[in-house]
Amino acid sequence: MKDILFYLLKIVIVLVLLVVFFMVGAMIGYAVVGEGSNPLDVFDQQLWQHVLDFFV
Repeated sequence: MKDILFYLLKIVIVLVLLVVFFMVGAMIGYAVVGEGSNPLDVFDQQLWQHVLDFFV
């Protein structure tokens, strides 16, 4: 039972780290590489709708 909990904990940690790294990467990419001035603007719903409009 202890091995299963340890395995699940590792999976949860990896998933959380993936989400955090994606968010940080999106912020850096938008603010530094892109034209955005505020890194938090990358999480604006209108921005993502504009991006999705290119593909749909």
